Amino acid sequence: MEKNIKKVVIIEDDPDCSEIIKEMIEEKYYCEAIMIDDAADAMAYIKENISDIDLLILDIMMPRSDIQIENAKYETGMQLFVNTRGLSLELPIVIISVVRNTEIKSLITIDSRTGSINKPFSNRDLYSKISELF
Repeated sequence: MEKNIKKVVIIEDDPDCSEIIKEMIEEKYYCEAIMIDDAADAMAYIKENISDIDLLILDIMMPRSDIQIENAKYETGMQLFVNTRGLSLELPIVIISVVRNTEIKSLITIDSRTGSINKPFSNRDLYSKISELF
């Protein structure tokens, strides 16, 4: 009998951070971790695979590379969160950000399927938040 392999999608524009998260969760959990570094690619992947995703780890300050506003990247992590919640209220999402949790909580509803942690975070912080949702 095969074990049920869970699929975790890591949406993070910093490749080093994304790789560290991937190594941490693959070491701790029996899962397949997929890394996506672009908001537009992430939304396309989520739309196509929403029913196969068991957990989303989302950098809330994720830029979308093809949108420019006054020569600055437009931050779309929040849009990814809102659009993903529009597709599924049940998908567990861990928000990671340098933005303080109190600021995040003022912008979005943190419910039983959503958690947030601040960067930099420890292994224990990430494992604890994932365990609450996974």
